[in-house]
Amino acid sequence: MKLKKLASVLLAAVMAVSLATTAFAEDGGEDEQTGNITVTAKSSGRQLAAYRLFDSRTNGENYGYELNNTYREQLCEALSVNNDSEKTDAQIGGELLEKLDGIETDSAEAKTFALSMQNALKDSDADVTLTEGTTENGKTSYTATDVPLGYYIIFDKAEGSAEYAPTFAMLNPANTNVQVDAKDSTIGATKGLKTDENDEYKNTGNVNIGDTVTYRITGDIPAYASTNNEQYEVKLTDTLPDNGQLQYVEIKSVELSGDGINKTFTEDNVVFKDKAGNTTTDMTKAVSFVFDKLLVDKANGIDDLNDESATITITYTAKVVDADAIVNENTNTYKYEYGNPTGGTQLTSLPEKQATVYTYGFKIFKYTGDNTPLAGAEFSLKKGNTELKFTKTGDNYVYDPVNGSATLVSGDDGYVSILGLDAGEYTLEETKAPDGYNLLANTLDVTITPKSKDDIENADCTVSYKLTGADGDATNAGNYTINVENTTGTQLPGTGGMGTTLFTAGGLLILCAAGAFLYFNRKRLFGR
Repeated sequence: MKLKKLASVLLAAVMAVSLATTAFAEDGGEDEQTGNITVTAKSSGRQLAAYRLFDSRTNGENYGYELNNTYREQLCEALSVNNDSEKTDAQIGGELLEKLDGIETDSAEAKTFALSMQNALKDSDADVTLTEGTTENGKTSYTATDVPLGYYIIFDKAEGSAEYAPTFAMLNPANTNVQVDAKDSTIGATKGLKTDENDEYKNTGNVNIGDTVTYRITGDIPAYASTNNEQYEVKLTDTLPDNGQLQYVEIKSVELSGDGINKTFTEDNVVFKDKAGNTTTDMTKAVSFVFDKLLVDKANGIDDLNDESATITITYTAKVVDADAIVNENTNTYKYEYGNPTGGTQLTSLPEKQATVYTYGFKIFKYTGDNTPLAGAEFSLKKGNTELKFTKTGDNYVYDPVNGSATLVSGDDGYVSILGLDAGEYTLEETKAPDGYNLLANTLDVTITPKSKDDIENADCTVSYKLTGADGDATNAGNYTINVENTTGTQLPGTGGMGTTLFTAGGLLILCAAGAFLYFNRKRLFGR
């Protein structure tokens, strides 16, 4: 994740420039002034605290900034300035300003300064506490009135607020009413799946039973985690559906990445749990796994963030192993939690993300002309040149390329129910008709089309079919059913077939025989 530009850094640079050209007033004669700070944020319940790093001083028509001795030590540490006790505040202040003036806007050094000050002051009493006000147009205001002029750093002291960046406010005689936008959370989480290595990660996918699906789940870690907390935790929980139709296969990778960051973990860092929430090693029954705990923990040496934002990414695979409906949904849910776990504070949770993989199917209804069901009709189904195999489970034939059979047989109700197919085009052939009935002379082209590829809530499909080679539109079967009629009696051969040839040849022989009879008996029959 790229860190957005911080207005705070820009303000710090402006401050540094102004101070570099303005003399500090160490003597009297300054006029005490106050101002107001208003911070707007997209979230309520924040505990904004302001610390006056530099005081604003005026002398006649001139004004500038003077080091607030309270924060001399912290500023020297953050800016690597030698805090010599023999130096005056004015001397130290000048060195600090020179350092600030040399920091480029939005540089790593600028971010480090802001975050270091936040970390150094987080446990100190604030000079000013902002009061939460009203919320309008999705933004909440926080205000502090009649505060001494100066250069303030403002950050959130609420537990679990490490994802918020510090904000700066510069109050001076030329600007006594400062309004700034708080740096709101940039924490996000995503979840996606793909059914092919060359595909993109999406919310949904279509597969055959037995196919392996690759899932990717991510969560952002703020740059402020490594400096704002000695320990920062993220918790990723992925829950597979409890119907057992989607089975975990393996963790492919667990990576922490960002600018200059590359850290990998193993499956040993993942805890697997059963439906009851108990730890398990039985992967055939596990319905969830938890990556718990990724700690930005300096005590354990995991401080790879280096004041930069990062992303934790888990890639894993699962297999669709069963289906119980024509349109079969298998949805797994991903939950992302983060924050500072010290003091028993609960982690902040983001809205859950979902990804759904679908299998499809259709029914064959075998009947005679009066809609009487016909049992015992046999079919085969191909995709391309591959004859598909199925295992009969109850009243359904479930796709099973390993242990299945290619033969599909209509039951007493005339139906063949086929489950576990990917979307796409198929060829259906009747290979054996019921006794006394004619075999379907042509194959059928069958197409399964998802109605929506990305809408989890309204996923469905249409099943269309037509005689192979036939012109015109396919028959739309809204109830996923293909109707196949059988007839009795003599089946007339098709035009141009061998039967027609035989009939034609037989007719010609009869005509030839009749002509010969007439020729050789013309005198007797016609008197000549």
